[in-house]
Amino acid sequence: MTPENFLFLGPAIEDRLRAALPAEVRVTQAYDLAHMNVQFVPAVFVIYSRFRVTEASVPAFASVEQTWLTVIAVRNAANHAVGNAAREEAGRLAIPVIDALQQTRFTPARGLKLAEALPAGSDGAGFYYLPLAWTAGITLAREQCPN
Repeated sequence: MTPENFLFLGPAIEDRLRAALPAEVRVTQAYDLAHMNVQFVPAVFVIYSRFRVTEASVPAFASVEQTWLTVIAVRNAANHAVGNAAREEAGRLAIPVIDALQQTRFTPARGLKLAEALPAGSDGAGFYYLPLAWTAGITLAREQCPN
C-alpha cells in the first residue's frame, strides 16, 4: 500500500510521542532544534534523515527504507562541565521514547525499528542531545506502469 505522503511517518511519530510522553516534554520538529535561543526542554525533535532504495525491480514498484531521528534534548546545569546530570536525564527520557515507538505500527510502513544513530553531544552549557535513529520499510507501488 503506497502512502499518500512520502513523509507521513513524521506526523505519526510526533502524535504517538505526544500521547505517550509526559505533558512537560515538548514534541516538535527540526526547525525548533535549529533555533537554540528559543529552545524548550525537555523535548524530543522528530527529524527526517534519509531513505535508501531496497528494491526497484520494475517501474511501478519500489521498496524503500526511511530513517527518522528522534533527538532527545534536555538541559541540566548540575555538573555541566562533565555533563553527567544532563546525560542521565536524557537516558531516562530515552526509555519511554523507545517503548512508545517500538510498540506502534505506523501503517502503511512495515514496522519501525531502532537503528544505529549519530553520537550524542552537549554544548557545554548544560544542554545534552541524545539522537535515536529509526528505520521503516515503505512500499511505493502503482497499479499501472507509468510508461
